[in-house]
Amino acid sequence: MTNRACELIDMRTHTGGHPRMGAMDVIPFIPVREVTMEECIEIAKAVGKRIGEELKVPVYLYEEAATRQERKNLADVRKGQYEGFLKRLKIQNGSQILGQVK
Repeated sequence: MTNRACELIDMRTHTGGHPRMGAMDVIPFIPVREVTMEECIEIAKAVGKRIGEELKVPVYLYEEAATRQERKNLADVRKGQYEGFLKRLKIQNGSQILGQVK
């Protein structure tokens, strides 16, 4: 699904009322029934790494999987939406991003 979203949605021309960061904005991993938060964090990191490497798109980890405190809250990550993200990317030099920017 992420691959297809990246193929079909051009964030340079996409607009919308909901704060958005990318073609595939959020992929939540939530512990349910005999799955721990730690397992969800490891899955999020593995999936994020794979998406970043295979699709060559930036991936931010947030909430429990965040590797930096200022990226823990999803609303903070989304501030400025996609356009603001590109500006922050230049400032931060890609820190805490898995993958690249096309």
